[in-house]
Amino acid sequence: MLQIKKLLTHKKFILLELGVLFFITLNKQFFPHENYQIRLIIYFLCLLYVPIISFLIGINRKNLGITPRKSFSSINYSLLSVLFLGGSLVVIYFLWPTLFKLNFSVPPLLQILLRIAIYIIISVPVQEFIFRGYIISRLEKIIKNRWLIIFFSALIFGLVHYPFGFHFLTVATFFLGLFLADNFLRYRNLYLSMGMHGVLGLFLVYFVVK
Repeated sequence: MLQIKKLLTHKKFILLELGVLFFITLNKQFFPHENYQIRLIIYFLCLLYVPIISFLIGINRKNLGITPRKSFSSINYSLLSVLFLGGSLVVIYFLWPTLFKLNFSVPPLLQILLRIAIYIIISVPVQEFIFRGYIISRLEKIIKNRWLIIFFSALIFGLVHYPFGFHFLTVATFFLGLFLADNFLRYRNLYLSMGMHGVLGLFLVYFVVK
């Protein structure tokens, strides 16, 4: 068991993990926006992989942000972040509305509502569990500088949205990732990250389909 833990916490293995993640998410054949089922399958596989690796290397529930300590300051910081980012989206929309135009046709209303439900119930919690809880915990093993951890986790989060072919989404999620990573490192609260992610994601969807 000790040898397995030593292997899984080795810098090269962590870089290999990140490399596989980049390969899957940046390859439109593996991670296409048109086929939501493939994304859900990948999310499901991640939900199998992450708890197993976390158990083997000793990443506990607190590290993952699943059992946070309650703090009013964490809620206030999250609300201020949502207001700032949401306000920024409003300003950008009114100044440069063409940035929100999709490179593909908007699906029917029923399909939009179904995808929103999947987004809130499945996508947001899974993404936060992986990109904040797990990946930040892994990056902490090889990077000691807090700001570099924030930057690289946000970069990964932004690039995951690249296959949508909606370049503003990639940039917007990178900046959202900066705030989410900073929030997570401050308070280690996955539920606050989920709330911020969900609200701002719906904000963006509204402007896109408006």
